[in-house]
Amino acid sequence: QNIPENHTKRTFEITECGNALVTEKNNENSRIFDDDEVFFFNDKEELIGKIKTALSQPEMLKKVSEKGYARVLADKYDYRSILTIILKQIYPNGYPSN
Repeated sequence: QNIPENHTKRTFEITECGNALVTEKNNENSRIFDDDEVFFFNDKEELIGKIKTALSQPEMLKKVSEKGYARVLADKYDYRSILTIILKQIYPNGYPSN
C-alpha cells in the first residue's frame, strides 16, 4: 500500500540549510509554509516551470530561500530548537552538573 508523505524532516533540513525548497503543494506543506517561502507545485509541468523561474531569477530564488529559512527558525523546526525542547522536557530543573 502506498502511503503518501506530506512532509518529511528533509522539508525542514533543506530550508534550514538556507536552500530553496521545491515541494508538492498539499494541506500539510501549506500549513507550514506560505507561498513566498518555498516553491510549491501541483504537477510536473508546474514543477518544471518553477525550477526554470528560480534559475532565471537569482534574486527571487535568494528571497524565497531566506524566507523559508526564517520560517523554519521562527516556528522552531530546526534541530537546535527541537533538541532544546527535548532536553528541557528531560531536565525541567536544568541540566545536571557532573
